[in-house]
Amino acid sequence: MTISQAEEILQVSPGASPEEIKKAFRKMAFAHHPDRGGKKESFQKVNEAHQLLTVGRYRNRFASNEEARRAESVSERERKEMLVKIALEIALFLIEQRRRRRGSRRRKRTLWDYFFG
Repeated sequence: MTISQAEEILQVSPGASPEEIKKAFRKMAFAHHPDRGGKKESFQKVNEAHQLLTVGRYRNRFASNEEARRAESVSERERKEMLVKIALEIALFLIEQRRRRRGSRRRKRTLWDYFFG
């Protein structure tokens, strides 16, 4: 089955949005469902068309995104430099937080303080 045949079975226009495909599938599945008096073969065709249109488009989109990611990939050296910068920023942040905590030394809480304080 081709994409054009699947679009014809679900009665959607070429390049239909996922919402339109979903709506058309529900309508056709309801009409052709064997429990509703439809034929099993026609229901299977509707289901196959829906799978082809939704999963097939998702796979094509994923493949194109993967190619774009590979084209935009950062070199290994740049990646290591970025990680070093991030690690340095985190270390400086933690040091600053520790300095702030030392300024406000509080008395340790005792068991008495937890229950009655």
